Amino acid sequence: MINVNIWLTARSRSTALTRCLATIPGTKILFEKFSWAYVLETQLAKERNEAGNDSYSYESVLEEYEQTKCEFRVIKDMVVAMKPEHYPIVLNKTSVNIFLIREPILLCTSVLPATGGYYFDMMTSVENLASAEVFYQTSLEAIKYVSANCDKPPLVVPGHMMGSQKTAARVVQAICAQMGVEFKTDFLTWKSLDSFDPEWDVPVFAKNDSAGLYTRAHASTHFEDSEERKVDREKLFKERPDMIEQVEKAEIVYAEIMKYATKF
Repeated sequence: MINVNIWLTARSRSTALTRCLATIPGTKILFEKFSWAYVLETQLAKERNEAGNDSYSYESVLEEYEQTKCEFRVIKDMVVAMKPEHYPIVLNKTSVNIFLIREPILLCTSVLPATGGYYFDMMTSVENLASAEVFYQTSLEAIKYVSANCDKPPLVVPGHMMGSQKTAARVVQAICAQMGVEFKTDFLTWKSLDSFDPEWDVPVFAKNDSAGLYTRAHASTHFEDSEERKVDREKLFKERPDMIEQVEKAEIVYAEIMKYATKF
């Protein structure tokens, strides 16, 4: 069994990549299980109880993860949600680790489909949730961990790579090579759905997607060609001075991460 870990910074087309990898025979998708345990334990215990799932915790997710047996155990999660003492279990020596890294200013200004608000506002509305800088810093630390402890180098993917069918295909080819799977163009297309694939293991909290985070990926059938947005920094920071510090601190770490960017 091979652990295939998609580590994301939000709004990096990670759900589309998950849909792609789900087309590979032998995969089992565990979707944001650790991430939701992290969010719930940080802030949303009341919502967890109201959903009738008060037993959902980091420990229960880890136990389920370890009990899941398949050829390719695929998770899509934020690395900040993973406790470092469990890196040897999830980021083990034979694991494949993909880091999808979007520019901080694009992450923070990503517009939520259902509400029209910025992702930054949703992120900062959760009390005690890690700052943007910490999200990037934990990704950097995990990249260094993989580089030092795993047999395969981390696949560090700048966000724009997933915004083109041609470059996304090169990323998938590299992932297949690390998985030991022969790449097929069939992996680049999938069926449009109204919601999550019923074969995936998805927390109820992700299914209750009030922000519309996953809607576009559900309906998709392939990677799309879409240019990265251009953000007027001066205008943005005049309108939203509360973003300046988090974005600029995260950009320092982002620059360090890009030193590890994979050449596809």
